Amino acid sequence: MNLISIVRDVLGRLQSGAVMAEIFSITVRLAGVAFALVSLVFWFETWKSVSDMEGGAMLGGLIAQVIALAGFGWTALVFWVRGDDIRKSAVPDFSVLPAVVVLFRMLGEVYATVTATVVLAVAVMRLLDASGVGFGQMFEAFPLLGKGFEAFAGIAFSPSDSEFLSAAKLCVTGLVGSVFWLALFYGLAESLNLSLTIAKSTRSTHEILHQRLR
Repeated sequence: MNLISIVRDVLGRLQSGAVMAEIFSITVRLAGVAFALVSLVFWFETWKSVSDMEGGAMLGGLIAQVIALAGFGWTALVFWVRGDDIRKSAVPDFSVLPAVVVLFRMLGEVYATVTATVVLAVAVMRLLDASGVGFGQMFEAFPLLGKGFEAFAGIAFSPSDSEFLSAAKLCVTGLVGSVFWLALFYGLAESLNLSLTIAKSTRSTHEILHQRLR
């Protein structure tokens, strides 16, 4: 078997829906494992800030840590479950679209879960930490996340707001935003799924007509 035949064989296998679905499935699950590891490192690092807090700030830090662990753990499971769904989505004639449909759903779910986790944790800190900076200090070990937190907090907070109002505004802006993005990605997934259904129906109709005209 020459090199051209080997390449042709490999490319032919990639066109198979089952092969592509398996590749996507493994990739998504590996991404979930990576997310879980990064989240655990972040979670352990933030305990350093919690241990330096006192009173309400420490209580808020502990609750925020529980929320973060639950939210990040849920997100990692979303990666794993959707990876399995991608593997099961394979159809013979379509190698990519079924997997992309599931992938869009997963992206919306991951974004919504992470956003909800962060805004709830920060809202708790705003309520229980009079200075309102406790949870923000947790991000110091991760400069990029710290800048993201400051930018996000700048949208929700105002110097004249009470801690309760700041927490309420943060919850509303964050949770509404997460629902919006979840709906957007679900809508994209449904649009692709509709296109896939129409394509399947058109192909089936064409095959039936072809058989009857023989």
